[in-house]
Amino acid sequence: LGRPSPVGSVRARMRALVTPEGISPVILVPASSPLLHYSGRFLGHGSARRFDWPGVSILFRSSTTSASILLNETRTNRYAVLLSEPDNLTRYRRHREILTSAGRKTAWGHYGSYELFSGLSAEPRGVMVLKLTEACGARPPCDWCPSFGAAIFGGLIFDEGSDLSEAALPWREGRRLAFYGDSITVGWGVRGGGDDRACDDGEDHSAAWGVVLSRMLEAEFHSVAWSGIGVLLNDAADSPQNRTMPQMARYRRRETLLRHARDSPRTALN
Repeated sequence: LGRPSPVGSVRARMRALVTPEGISPVILVPASSPLLHYSGRFLGHGSARRFDWPGVSILFRSSTTSASILLNETRTNRYAVLLSEPDNLTRYRRHREILTSAGRKTAWGHYGSYELFSGLSAEPRGVMVLKLTEACGARPPCDWCPSFGAAIFGGLIFDEGSDLSEAALPWREGRRLAFYGDSITVGWGVRGGGDDRACDDGEDHSAAWGVVLSRMLEAEFHSVAWSGIGVLLNDAADSPQNRTMPQMARYRRRETLLRHARDSPRTALN
């Protein structure tokens, strides 16, 4: 992967933020940095990246002691923050979860700033930000889960003097699986609970069957899944214009697999 590069060498921007403790210089790494690895389906949005499918992830490696992510949310989502183990940069463990919200304005404009981690030792570590929830394209919001939405990733915020390099990936090179499906593939209700409609707490894509299988096979996973969607008919899916899965696949063909786009993943349908 090469030696880590100072963040300032990848077209990052210095910025001074006013905090209760005074002026704090930080570094913004834009979403367009070539040292960030994207897994899943994203759309270019200027220098930012737009996404909504469950299971998309952003990976990087740095020795920064703290980091935050800039997200512009249409509604809300949950994300898992995973950090690699000190003695094995390809093995990631869940560190925390992030709950985002729409309309959150900060010093970064329309982007909300969400802490990934802080107060860690200054040693190289891999970081993965994984989207746990799906999206709802209906207006007004979906009856089955009014809170889920799409998001725009604007960049990362590091401490001054931090470095950045490509992450060691937790899957074998060239081993990729794609999963097309509905709520089972999304991971609806996988956390259990008495109310099946409690999607905010019940849905966790990292525990869905396709993701679990991919981890067992040390494979990268791409999920194109939407609760209630069908091949011929939908079951209250509230997809955009009530599109079925084949229609969604054609409608979303502009999405880009930003890395390894020429590799053809093995595909599973449920």
